[in-house]
Amino acid sequence: MHLTILFAPNEAVGHVNACIGMAEVLLSRGHKIVFAVDQSFAGKLSPFGFIEEIFTSEKTSAQKPGENTAKYVLESGILSNVTSSESMKIMHTLSFFEDLVDKMRANGPQLKAIVAKHNPDVYIIDDFAAPPTLIHSTKPWVFLYSGNPLSVIEDERTPPGNSGYASNGDRQEWHEFIELSKEKFKHLNIKYNEWMKEEGYPLNTGNTGISDSPYLNIYGYPEELDYLDLRPLPEKWLRVDAFMRRGEKQEFKIPDKFRERDVEKSKLIYFSLGSMGSANVDLMKRLVSILSKSQHKIIVSKGVFGDTYELAANMWGEPSVPQTKVLPLVDVVITHGGNNTITETFSCGKPMIVMPLFSDQYDNAQRVMEKGFGIRLNPHTVSEQQLLDSIEKLLHDKELKHKLSVASKHMAEEIKHMKTSDVTADDSYEDNKQKPQMYAKDSMDRFGDDLCQLLLSYLTLEDRFATECVSKQFRRTVFESVVDITLDDKLICKTQPKSSIKDIYYMITLSLRIAKKCPNIATIDCRGMTLSYKYVDEVLAIFQDNCRHLRDIYCNCFPSQLCQSFGSLMTRIYCMDPLKRQSLIHCHRLSELHALELSDAFDNTSGQLLAKNLHTFSYTWTSNDNNQQLSAFVAHNQSLKSLGLRTDETDTNDTLTEMCGQLSRLTQLRELSVHFMLTSAHNSLNACLRTIGQNCKQLRRLSLALHSTDPQLYGNTMDSLRVFSRLKRLDLLIFKPMDEKLLEPLKLCQRLTHLTLNTMQMSDKLLDNCGNHWPRLQYLTIRSDAITGECLVHISRLPALQTLDIECNHSIDLLDNDFWDLLSRSPKLKNIKISGNNEKKFYLN
Repeated sequence: MHLTILFAPNEAVGHVNACIGMAEVLLSRGHKIVFAVDQSFAGKLSPFGFIEEIFTSEKTSAQKPGENTAKYVLESGILSNVTSSESMKIMHTLSFFEDLVDKMRANGPQLKAIVAKHNPDVYIIDDFAAPPTLIHSTKPWVFLYSGNPLSVIEDERTPPGNSGYASNGDRQEWHEFIELSKEKFKHLNIKYNEWMKEEGYPLNTGNTGISDSPYLNIYGYPEELDYLDLRPLPEKWLRVDAFMRRGEKQEFKIPDKFRERDVEKSKLIYFSLGSMGSANVDLMKRLVSILSKSQHKIIVSKGVFGDTYELAANMWGEPSVPQTKVLPLVDVVITHGGNNTITETFSCGKPMIVMPLFSDQYDNAQRVMEKGFGIRLNPHTVSEQQLLDSIEKLLHDKELKHKLSVASKHMAEEIKHMKTSDVTADDSYEDNKQKPQMYAKDSMDRFGDDLCQLLLSYLTLEDRFATECVSKQFRRTVFESVVDITLDDKLICKTQPKSSIKDIYYMITLSLRIAKKCPNIATIDCRGMTLSYKYVDEVLAIFQDNCRHLRDIYCNCFPSQLCQSFGSLMTRIYCMDPLKRQSLIHCHRLSELHALELSDAFDNTSGQLLAKNLHTFSYTWTSNDNNQQLSAFVAHNQSLKSLGLRTDETDTNDTLTEMCGQLSRLTQLRELSVHFMLTSAHNSLNACLRTIGQNCKQLRRLSLALHSTDPQLYGNTMDSLRVFSRLKRLDLLIFKPMDEKLLEPLKLCQRLTHLTLNTMQMSDKLLDNCGNHWPRLQYLTIRSDAITGECLVHISRLPALQTLDIECNHSIDLLDNDFWDLLSRSPKLKNIKISGNNEKKFYLN
């Protein structure tokens, strides 16, 4: 099926170039491509085989592509020597985004005429706002983003977009930048929504200029640089390695003055600050002056004002050069870090010196540096020696060249796959198109690979090995969906005798077999390798060499050399060994840690905190811990989402008060599990928990276990639940009989969807009128030996209840008919599980 696809990019050169790269692929597959672009691009797109539809404007009629935007950015001061935070503040003062809406609105009638003329099947938009003519039509639209993905995929696990902060940086600094960024699109949204209101369209309620498409969103970023090691790809988002332009008609040959050079001593360097960065002529002159001292030859993209300055004798340049033709010929690239230049340079396998100026260029520079593919420098302050030495360092880094070569080949394979078409675009299409392959009725191959792969994904790993011989299709697809794998003694014993667990040869053979069969493995859980723990490092090394998607390793704290070798992949550590705490310094991506004591997260010599920016943490608070350590831990773990805590009954009243005060600073906390050993001295625990409930407003799940010799302390503590009305999940473990008075404050938690009550005995009236108190409750678990028919009557009045789980140590005086009756009377109850006396019963509706 051939489609008509309309591209509507922003008028900046980078946006148009990215759209060209995507459009070339679609054109090669026989689709009709239409570009609706600013007049400054007239005649630039038709050579690629695209249809040009031009927005006429007196303001840009005589300008070069991107000249208007370049002038505006230069006058704003954003190209001067400022930090990313200062750059963001400057962006708040600019009318750029408001002007963009005005221009988009002015072009509205022309856009409607273009749509009516071509009747596109799909719209592809790369801009900071979306024309309502396109996104509110009956046709699907795609958001194409030509910048660093941090700017459009916001995730608490990644640095904020446009900040240039390290992926293992200070979370407090991240938070401050996020707050600063919230004003970036404020004026754009105000003006855009005024327009939408006048036209009768829905308002944009998001904090970004353009919302995600409900159909498809695409960004271009190499897999080796992308942030998939920190966060997954969101739903309805697609990543490609690059929007690489391949069909530029402008040819390029190495200038004559460079052809006679000694290629061993004099290399080729490409220097470009992009269409906007090169508008800062003073900065271009400064860097040209430094590079004139180099023994190498420099090809310079001079920019829109390139005619206003001269180049040195070792240089050649033009205001605009065909970048995709130049990149394969050079040895090193010096760039501002624009997204197209980054991805195109990466595609050609060239090392980079990235000198960011503003916006997502900061992020690209930081990512290239921290992934080891280049060097980040400040173009305004870099010294002559520093820049020249950096060039030499990249030219002589053989390991980097090999790394880039591998990445480049991988990208080339993907681009080739994208451009491969099973149709021809000429008039003989009907004669040349591929005929559908015919299969026998009893062949599984008549089902598509995607369906077959989905069905096989439900098999265990050992079953996959047993079924791969069923058919060629099984062999193709059975291992494709294996992305998470659990390596444990159980898996090894299933395939070989138990004695093989301590056989290094067998362990390596098995690991190699799995790794080669399952190249898409991204997560390995090796916590269950207890008998075979000595070989964990050898096993993981095999998977690291064969599974290039490997991102996460979950483990117990095994030998120290394991953390040294695989620390960058370790994201979860269980059963932390205090004697090996120093190994944590290698685990900079660690997100989950389970320790015996809080002090295990600190260096026992220097006192330095070794675990920062965690998402999940559990420990036991003992008399050995101190609030100074807790204060430091909280300060460096502001993004903590889940905390597990058990207290020592020797803790004093003041100690617990101070501890809860510190924990209340964890404002992003969503799950809290606490086990308190109470004595008569803990009379302020009510106030302690209230402090947490009032400050941690994101808290949605609370697990509370109380054990005390003083019955009065139970009531005082439970009274704190009055400030936890936002909870959705609550687990209560109380070592005394529960009655309706004790749980009176629980009636205020009306948002609960999951509730667990664990006690020795419970009153029949405990659940009285529970349907009014917990109207959203879907899952109820009761662990008690005192379940009566009256309790079931009350439970039947829970309007949203779907699952009931009852656990008891002794037989309960209820019949099967009582539970079948409960199923019939409860409107949404689907299953009941009864456990006790070493047997289980299920009642299903």
